[in-house]
Amino acid sequence: MPCVLALDIGDKTVGTAFSDDTGTMALPGSTLLRTEGKRKTASAIRDLVLQHKVGEIVVGLPLMMDGTEGVQVEKVKDFVATLRNYVRIPIRY
Repeated sequence: MPCVLALDIGDKTVGTAFSDDTGTMALPGSTLLRTEGKRKTASAIRDLVLQHKVGEIVVGLPLMMDGTEGVQVEKVKDFVATLRNYVRIPIRY
């Protein structure tokens, strides 16, 4: 079973976690620094996908306390739009 890559996308870093072989547990991965823009970070994520044989990416959405979408959600969705050009596997929120 291919593993799932979970992403916590922030303005300065991207946290990563990978599922175990059974898909029931998440294990922490590396933290990527976003110092050189979206393309460099998307390329680093593509490398992780290839290295860990990832079959799907799950991205966390930073909703507001009342459950609505704020400015940060738009930034995450913008980054995911770029990431879709770098990987050919499903990406869901």
